[in-house]
Amino acid sequence: AMASELLLEGHEIENRRYRDAVIRAIGDLVTALRTYGLQVERTEARLTAEMDGIPFKGFADLLLRDAEGKPFVLDLKWSWSSRYRRDEVEEGEALQLATYAWLLASAGDAEWAASGYFMLAQGEFLSDSPLLGTDALHTERPLKDVWAMGSRSWQQRFHALRGGRLEASGLNEQILLATHGGKEDDLRAQLKADMATAGQLYQRPPCGFCDFGVLCNLNGGLA
Repeated sequence: AMASELLLEGHEIENRRYRDAVIRAIGDLVTALRTYGLQVERTEARLTAEMDGIPFKGFADLLLRDAEGKPFVLDLKWSWSSRYRRDEVEEGEALQLATYAWLLASAGDAEWAASGYFMLAQGEFLSDSPLLGTDALHTERPLKDVWAMGSRSWQQRFHALRGGRLEASGLNEQILLATHGGKEDDLRAQLKADMATAGQLYQRPPCGFCDFGVLCNLNGGLA
C-alpha cells in the first residue's frame, strides 16, 4: 500500500530505482549471512517475557542460528545513513538489540543471545558479536549491561507513573536549554553521563516521531 504510488504513470524510473535497490539489499543480506555462517530459523519471530508483572513482546525481523546452533537476532533497518545505529552499538546504547537478547534469554533459549543491525541500504552488518571476527564493532558495554541499565530506567519511570507523575523528557530538555543555555549535544552528553552514574540508560526523546506533542505542549495545544 505504501509503495502503490510507484505504479502510477510517470513513476516508472523511480519504480525501477527502488526495485533495483531492494534486490541489491537482499543480495547483500544473503551474502552477509553466508559469510558469517548464519542460518535463518524464523522471520518476524514473536518473543515474549514479563518484567515486574508487565508483559513485554517483540517481533525479531530475523532469528538466526550460527554453526554451533546459538541464536542471533538480526534487526533490519533501511535509512539513508548507518551512522546513528553504528554509534548506538559502539557507545553501548542499542537498547532494542539488548531487549531482543533479554527476551530470548527469558524464554530459556540462551543465556544471552548475540544481536545486531543489518543496514539494508548500505549493506552493513553492525554488531559487537565475535562471530563477525575483525568486522565486529567495539562497544563500551555488552548487551546484558545495556539491558540492565535500560530496565532500571524503565522501572524508575514506571514507578513514577504509578505514583501519578508522567514526565515528558523531551520537553524537560527544551526547558533546560532555555533556562541554562548551551548546546543541545552538550546537554544530552551531560544527561547521559548523569544517568550512567545512576546505573540508568539515557535514550534520546523521540520528539521528532511522537504523535502526542500536543499533550505535553511541545507542539502547542495547552494553555
